Amino acid sequence: PTVMNREVFEVKTCAPMSKCMYLASGATRLVDCTSGGLPAPPPAADGAGVMRVVCISDTHNEHEGLRLPAGDLLIHAGDCMTETGQRGYVKRHKGVIQDVSQEGVDLFKFFAAWFGAQDFPHKVMIAGNHDLVLQGLGKACVQQMLDDSTIRGRCVYLEHEEACLGGVRIFGSPFAYWGGKNDAFFSKRCDYNDMTEGVHIMVTHMPAALPREEGSGKPDVDKGMAHALDRTGALLHVSGYCHWAHGLYRPKVPSGKIVPCVVASVCSGSMHGGPWANSKPHLLASAQGARGDPLDSKFGGYNLDQLPIVCDLELPACEVEDNIPDVTSVSASFEQEVVDEDELTTRPALLFFGPPNDPDFVRVMLPRTRELFDVDFVDSTSDGVQAVADRTYVAFIAKLGTEGNLSYPIIEALRTLQGAGPFVAIHSWTAAANQKMRDRLVQELSVNLCVKPGEEDSLFEALEKHLAAST
Repeated sequence: PTVMNREVFEVKTCAPMSKCMYLASGATRLVDCTSGGLPAPPPAADGAGVMRVVCISDTHNEHEGLRLPAGDLLIHAGDCMTETGQRGYVKRHKGVIQDVSQEGVDLFKFFAAWFGAQDFPHKVMIAGNHDLVLQGLGKACVQQMLDDSTIRGRCVYLEHEEACLGGVRIFGSPFAYWGGKNDAFFSKRCDYNDMTEGVHIMVTHMPAALPREEGSGKPDVDKGMAHALDRTGALLHVSGYCHWAHGLYRPKVPSGKIVPCVVASVCSGSMHGGPWANSKPHLLASAQGARGDPLDSKFGGYNLDQLPIVCDLELPACEVEDNIPDVTSVSASFEQEVVDEDELTTRPALLFFGPPNDPDFVRVMLPRTRELFDVDFVDSTSDGVQAVADRTYVAFIAKLGTEGNLSYPIIEALRTLQGAGPFVAIHSWTAAANQKMRDRLVQELSVNLCVKPGEEDSLFEALEKHLAAST
């Protein structure tokens, strides 16, 4: 096999992804279907219409393994690329992208050729936090590459803006206040106040709703997105980013209305291979027998093993003309926060694990932590395990996480590789209220401190004492 005329990384062959999850119009749960066995869209009310929307995200260059069902609109909610922040496809100086390598351009062309060939009349994509190549290329170049590769239908790339396709208004934004090591389109200032009323579908890489830390009860909801969905009357939210949270969530927005939100990540949350212990590279697979990004042999990658999500969306009776945004990028209005690298080198290193199910924890704690430390922020287990293999830390602050995205493997790797030196603190209502859990964390992982929300001052006091004792 060949990939873009480059040396390939051959892996075991797996079956293509030919199933999907289906959400009928008005339904409250997803059901499994084969791509060829979807029921016909239901009849719509008088004057209305039903659009079949096929949702995918986080393909990470394994897109060729997908066998998508027919539909009216294909949405890709970001992360078409792989670990671009770590693989040398972009060159950055103090956080600002200066150049994109030809290898990075070729990788996106590889995706664009596939996306442009998918047999849908309308296709929309946004970027994700791994898509530094797209941010470096700029909106006009990305759209032109999609146009050059499109042989079926129309492809539109959105950067915090709206398009109308087939009478459906779609708002798409790659910007997020999450990012970790892969921090494309990172912005603490992102909001959705300029999303206009009447939008039918909102697409962001960052989810609007995620399961709670304890894994039960109502989902945690991003307040900014919830208000935008409510104010605009949106009928569907599509996202990715949190592979482990793949599925359907039905949060209530401020008015009390329920808006279906799908996390459509088709790659799993487990990374295989890479430069750390017990990385299990033998588990890497691909429908082509070779990874879409050959550098998976060095850095590891995700397998394609979660299903696309198909949504039948009943649209209100109205006439909306198709409209495509111009090629002017809005990236400049969301300036990336860049910290002077020379200043960071004088601070002790701290690893911060803030999974996306608790955005308030990250908003409050991360800026305060960065005042004292050179902070590496991660939001997934795999990124955390890789971080402790790459760098020595004086401390680690973490949430417990949720099933499929837990802090335990990171702490275990930290203790195995760096011993008892790093100070480990867990910030969690669950752990703080459960003596048996705290005892187990101390005995098995040598956790130094457990605090609950509201006890952040005591956490920072303990960190300062640890720093004083270690210097």
